[in-house]
Amino acid sequence: MDSFKVLDANGDGSVTLAEIDSLAASKDVNVSGKRVMVRDTDGDGAVTQAEYLAVAPGFQKADVNNDGVLARKEITRVSKFLAQAGY
Repeated sequence: MDSFKVLDANGDGSVTLAEIDSLAASKDVNVSGKRVMVRDTDGDGAVTQAEYLAVAPGFQKADVNNDGVLARKEITRVSKFLAQAGY
């Protein structure tokens, strides 16, 4: 499953902080929208798929099995790492 489509809850082609917060609450996970929203390069308050994909400097390291998708286990691993780093 495309990780952007998971974040884009209303399917409008962009992700907002509200969508991220809602997803985190519904899945009972501790996720900071700050990590996604830094990709909002035009500052409009929403991250488009192009912005999401263009600014992904650690994606290859996070995608351990190199399938082009971050699976739940991979995201959990990255989330734990970032939490330990204070993000």
